[in-house]
Amino acid sequence: MDKRNIVDKLFGFSIINDMYTRVKDIKKEIKDEIRSIEDELRAIDALIVSAQNKIEELEKISADENKEKIEQLKKEVLSLTADQKKLNDAQGKIVKLQEDLESKIDEKSSEFNKSNEVLNNAKRKLKLYENKKCPTCESALDEGIHLHIKQQNEDIAVSMPAALSQLQEDVNNLKQEFNDSRKKQSAVTSKLWELSSRINAIKSELTSLDRKSTR
Repeated sequence: MDKRNIVDKLFGFSIINDMYTRVKDIKKEIKDEIRSIEDELRAIDALIVSAQNKIEELEKISADENKEKIEQLKKEVLSLTADQKKLNDAQGKIVKLQEDLESKIDEKSSEFNKSNEVLNNAKRKLKLYENKKCPTCESALDEGIHLHIKQQNEDIAVSMPAALSQLQEDVNNLKQEFNDSRKKQSAVTSKLWELSSRINAIKSELTSLDRKSTR
């Protein structure tokens, strides 16, 4: 164990540092997933526009027997366009949620570190009372202002661990919300793949109709 890890263990920072590391990794993965979803949404948008253009073209040149099929495909594309909008809206909400969670985790983690520093400072001061004398003025530590300061630090030493435990639990709960948001993101990705597959199938049918119309 290196010196930095030893110091962290002694002053109780290792728990929150581990949290920071895990959350940081999750945040990076989520940003990569968001980028992938946004790319897929743009690709789907291009496919829909292409399909709509092909339908307009076929409506002008196709024989009557193909009109019904073209109309059916046109309705499917409209339905897919609506589905794409819903997925786009859902993705926007997920991104907003994740931004809020990032802010809350940073806030709670900072509060944990500050509170932990206050607790460790109180413990270090209480250690001085074992020597019975102030190392600065050499007056007795069990009377006057020193007695008051001792009581303040004892109160911190007693109350702060519970506050730190609550902060740690808060961060863990926020992390769980992060994980839940990733599940929602995975669901969006899965639906995007379905959407892309359906649009490609429609494009294949449109291409087939185009060939028939140009014979």
